[in-house]
Amino acid sequence: MPPENLHRTEGRDAELPMLDNDLWILAPEQRSGLVGKEAVRQWEEAVQFVEGMVSLADDPELFADATQMLLADALARAEEALRRARERIPR
Repeated sequence: MPPENLHRTEGRDAELPMLDNDLWILAPEQRSGLVGKEAVRQWEEAVQFVEGMVSLADDPELFADATQMLLADALARAEEALRRARERIPR
């Protein structure tokens, strides 16, 4: 992620990137501080994008097993991030 997309925050907002540590290999300072409806919107887009990539990777003659696994993992992570983002929106 480009440095200009990283968020430097303090207090409660600084804790947000740490909430999903179990989903990521990236260090917290490399993650975007998406919250609220914007987080849901962006994770919905990410899920759609990765679903498209997964459907392209279904051809074993074009994509190696490792690439297929990587994309399947990315989709599972994006779907879980979307679920969590939806849960965090106040009702």
